[in-house]
Amino acid sequence: MHARSRLTQLGASHTIRICVSGVLLMIGLALLAPNANGLGTVELDYASGTPLPQGQTVRVVNIDRAIDSVTERFLLRQIDEAFRTNVAMVIRLNTPGGSLESTRNIVSEMLASRVPIIVWVAPAGAQAASAGTFIGAAAHKLAMSSGTNIGAASAVSITGDELGETLQRKANEDAAALMRSLAMERERDVSALEATVFDATAYTAQEALDLGIADIIADDLGSLREQLDGSSVVLQGQPRELHMSGLWTEEVQLGMLERFLTVVANPSLAFLFITLGGIGLIVELWNFGTWIPGILGVIFLILGFTGVGQLSFEWAGIALIVVALVLLTLELTLAPGLGVFGIAGVIVLITGGLFLFPVWDTPDLPGAPGIVNRWLLGGSGAVMLGAVLLLVREIRMQSEAVPYATPGSSELVIGQVAKVVTPLTPTGSVRVAGEVWSAVSESGDVAEDEEVIIESVDGIILMVRRVEAEATEDESTRD
Repeated sequence: MHARSRLTQLGASHTIRICVSGVLLMIGLALLAPNANGLGTVELDYASGTPLPQGQTVRVVNIDRAIDSVTERFLLRQIDEAFRTNVAMVIRLNTPGGSLESTRNIVSEMLASRVPIIVWVAPAGAQAASAGTFIGAAAHKLAMSSGTNIGAASAVSITGDELGETLQRKANEDAAALMRSLAMERERDVSALEATVFDATAYTAQEALDLGIADIIADDLGSLREQLDGSSVVLQGQPRELHMSGLWTEEVQLGMLERFLTVVANPSLAFLFITLGGIGLIVELWNFGTWIPGILGVIFLILGFTGVGQLSFEWAGIALIVVALVLLTLELTLAPGLGVFGIAGVIVLITGGLFLFPVWDTPDLPGAPGIVNRWLLGGSGAVMLGAVLLLVREIRMQSEAVPYATPGSSELVIGQVAKVVTPLTPTGSVRVAGEVWSAVSESGDVAEDEEVIIESVDGIILMVRRVEAEATEDESTRD
């Protein structure tokens, strides 16, 4: 027992060190992510591939994914970079939608931009749906390729379902007010853009051009620059003429780190990583020295919390998940085999998953990250509960098992009850602690299968007494 206790202490100490290292690494990732440069940036002369002179280039930023916090940080950084180094900025957009909060931050920065921003919905077949409609409306110039569409910007619940009547009206009114502001600021058709919110209307490129939503239709970058050349925009309240012809361009993609963050920034995947990470650390704590569960646990926790950090999460959910991991750890260390801490830990873990992200009726735009999948929560809870019950059963079986005693520790069997294997006449053999021992009876002959109590040990020979005889002797002593 002392060895087991020492082992548990070592495991707990090692796990704490691992967790501290993981927290430090997560802090490093969190600090690194917002400042990461686009590792996929490709700079090229549109004509010859020669180095680009600053102040004579157009920055082309490619967005071909949902709008979330990762995309938001990337775009805001590119707008800032474009002001310092570029004549204008083109956002080549293809998005199914995304987060309303991130969209608001992006369009706010676009309205305050000190460099002309052109949104180009491309290539053919692309869409500027939901959040993309707001971004397109906020552009100084909106261009679309043939075969593209824009619209369908009605608010929905965070699960993608429709909201209740009252909340739906409030959410749509709020989104429509933003859309009207953008339309009036950029002198676009207000009623046509409002319809994308109230009626979830979507428009083809030609329809958007005819309605005054889009400014031009351009199927390639050359056509885009040619049509925009000489047009004017209002920048910081002042008219400004665009000179796009003959300028170099630089293409900018999401960097490797940002693409990695877009993968882990999935509510269900983040919760799954956190759950697997917690299980890995608990297994390492219980079987200290196996290393693989602990290492995998730390990696999964880092991935999970990194993903959560990219989303709009609730601290209550994080707190509940931490409490759940503490309860599961207590099940192994403080009260192994009790089961109460383990079952409570599973319940708290599932509750944490429910509260980790905003509740079901929170309004957002289609294409937003959403919440943890309910089937995943239920499945995780069932697996965790099964594992806890199995672990409790194994611990209780181990605690009830008779300790094995080797000849070198034969004194451990003194006082234990043994079963006669070979009749004691008065010598024979008995079984105790998983082994057959030579024995001598001190209370006469004892038949096979009867029970005897071990009185002492002489070398490797047990001195035993019949159970009934000892009971009789005790009664005589009391008399």
